[in-house]
Amino acid sequence: MDQQDFQTTSSEAETQNNKRPSAETKSNSFAKLLVIILILAVVGGFSAGAGAMFFKNYLMPDEAQTPVLTTQPAAEGAIATSIGDDADIAAIVESVGPSVISITSTVTYTDFFNTERTAQSSGSGVIYAVTSESVDILTNEHVVADAKEVMVQLKPDQYFKAEIVGKDKSTDLAIIRIPAADIPAEVLDTVKAAKFGDSDNLRVGEVAIAIGNPLGYNSTVTVGVISAVDREIKDKNSLKLIQTDAAINPGNSGGALVNSRGEVIGINTIKIANTEVEGIGFAIPSNSAVPIVNELASKGFVSRPYLGIYGMEINAETAKAYDIPVGIYVRGVIESSGAETAGIAAEDVIISVDDTRIETMTQLSELLAQHKVGDKVTVRVVRGGSTLELEVTLTDANS
Repeated sequence: MDQQDFQTTSSEAETQNNKRPSAETKSNSFAKLLVIILILAVVGGFSAGAGAMFFKNYLMPDEAQTPVLTTQPAAEGAIATSIGDDADIAAIVESVGPSVISITSTVTYTDFFNTERTAQSSGSGVIYAVTSESVDILTNEHVVADAKEVMVQLKPDQYFKAEIVGKDKSTDLAIIRIPAADIPAEVLDTVKAAKFGDSDNLRVGEVAIAIGNPLGYNSTVTVGVISAVDREIKDKNSLKLIQTDAAINPGNSGGALVNSRGEVIGINTIKIANTEVEGIGFAIPSNSAVPIVNELASKGFVSRPYLGIYGMEINAETAKAYDIPVGIYVRGVIESSGAETAGIAAEDVIISVDDTRIETMTQLSELLAQHKVGDKVTVRVVRGGSTLELEVTLTDANS
């Protein structure tokens, strides 16, 4: 569903070649264009800007531009810390609500009797770009994971099929897209993109508004405050999250967490489900989501550097029992990876990377996350009682 192969047969290629204009035709057309340009220049109505637009429209090939998501700079002024402090919740919801839509994913599975069945799950999404080509929507990866079909409700009883442009399980973000040609003009005219705010300037205690479709109840709004920022959750170890007490329930995933200025400052992702816990939900900060979104839009995946090993942690107890050092035991090496090329082998124990002591897989992942694909790192391994230093070129985990 994520990728499609496009092939052109030889007969199709010949047909396309036959339709190409001859060199003489191109020359004549270009000459005519030059005459038009000269005439326009003489009458003085052909400004530099108009000229640039002329060349773009007539001489340059048409290329679809990938929408780019950006955040609004933090505005000056007081921040609403309660519903009564300059926060018109109803007005905010009227402004942002139409940009938060309902998503229904259809998945297939095999039951106990080996019969293939289908099931549906619901979630939310935030429209972040509307162009003449498409409507682009940001949601959670788990909302569309393994989906055979994704349907989006833009208006009541108005459903449209969307394609998955890209998804990233590590950050739980995904992009889906509806071709504009599939949407009636009267509906497309009412679709608008949400504004994304600067999550780096959030303050604990300011108003937070969650908009989504919990349990299939469309356009549900809950209000609370920012309870904390930079929360680290074990299930979401790739990003530090925003904590809020605004109610986030199943189906809210992928919806918007909005500030008092009507800007999306987070993408709702998880809630702690525990009878002893009330009012603890989490959202992916907008500033963390933006680079992921733009990379997914341009490539369909997120480039991440990795060594290329299968590893397991060796703690102090295991190290003492087997007389090996604390570190990462290499169970296997991935073919054509940087680790294989550098000479790392199964049964090696990685004890450091770039002079940083490594004892857990989390430490290794966090250190590698500070690098880019193609960077070189020095990996120190213990092999048969000897210590070796190997230079590893980090490769792309998603390539």
